[in-house]
Amino acid sequence: MSDALDYSQSRIEAVGEDGYAFGRFVLYPLRRVLLDGSRERNIGGRAAAILSALLARAGEIVTKEELLAAGWPSTFVVEENLRVQIGTLRKILGDNPDQPRYITSILGRGYCFVQAVEIVPSEGARSHSGAKSERASLAGMPKPIDNLVGRDEALDGIVELVEKKRLVTIVGPGGIGKTAAALAACERVTARFDEQSVFVDLSTVASEELVPLAVATAFKISAQVDDPLASLASYLKQRRAFILL
Repeated sequence: MSDALDYSQSRIEAVGEDGYAFGRFVLYPLRRVLLDGSRERNIGGRAAAILSALLARAGEIVTKEELLAAGWPSTFVVEENLRVQIGTLRKILGDNPDQPRYITSILGRGYCFVQAVEIVPSEGARSHSGAKSERASLAGMPKPIDNLVGRDEALDGIVELVEKKRLVTIVGPGGIGKTAAALAACERVTARFDEQSVFVDLSTVASEELVPLAVATAFKISAQVDDPLASLASYLKQRRAFILL
């Protein structure tokens, strides 16, 4: 049985604050409110701040120093305090540190939130959202350069290759505008794909093992911690999607 949360519940549509949704939970960090389905769970301010820091960078390693700064912004505390708060969060979420579903420990470095996270807009944001634009469908995409001078031939070539091949790689020295060209070409081709198109910034991914999880997070799908690539392949095999790495 799915434990996905029905985000249409009126209690969740909090005015003025977006929430982080994962599994059956939604966290509203400013109000320090954690919803478990329709039930509100008790969560302390430090635990909420640490969980918020992990959710904001799902799929990435958040260092112990960064989490200590989030939980104790003006106080020096020892690492044991962080371990206690992580233990509290795992207990609240029903997580198992030996087989983590949500928070995994990265030995000597910090912690990583390993489930896909979705932003739940506040009611105010929903009421002003209007129709979905073409650019809004490019999940996580940076804004392309509006006037890319002298690249028309290159862009035409990229678009032509994408129409023929499932994998296209743009190569060249650093600083010549590969990312700018890729974003501009992406704007031309994503309308031809019948599913969501996503941008995955690999510069924020700490190790190659986390790449499938980063892509799954971009698609806002839950991935098995032990085999995220299988979850991603299962999701994508029936879809025609566009991924810009």
